[in-house]
Amino acid sequence: CEVSQWDSDEPIPRSELLKGVQGAHGLLCLLSDKIDDEVLDAAGPNLKVISTMSVGFDHLALEEIKKRGIRVGYTPDVLTDATAELTVALLLATARRLPEGVEEVKKGGWSSWKPLWLCGYGLSGSTVGVIGLGRIGLFFCCCFM
Repeated sequence: CEVSQWDSDEPIPRSELLKGVQGAHGLLCLLSDKIDDEVLDAAGPNLKVISTMSVGFDHLALEEIKKRGIRVGYTPDVLTDATAELTVALLLATARRLPEGVEEVKKGGWSSWKPLWLCGYGLSGSTVGVIGLGRIGLFFCCCFM
């Protein structure tokens, strides 16, 4: 088995993708990689599987991939927990004015104790509305409410 990889955090340039996919049996791509007819043609008939390291698959030409009998894999639930947790973190940071507090400390604005300075609002007893109960909204409600 021979593995070829793009060794950078930056997206692979289109020209490099087209060169690198030639003769490949499988392709692991990112959502920044547009996998269309041109890439599929460059890969040739050996390409049997495409897997994307993403929840979405809008960057894949699914109809053409299906016509060619290529199997597709994706990661539909990989970020559900992380997204719900980040929502809670952002809610708390915003309510308690954390970004403003960090900025004040960095620039030396914290002088002495002030009883109401940057207190923000507590979430205890608050009502939090969740719009949509897909995977993320449902996880949020089940775990944090």
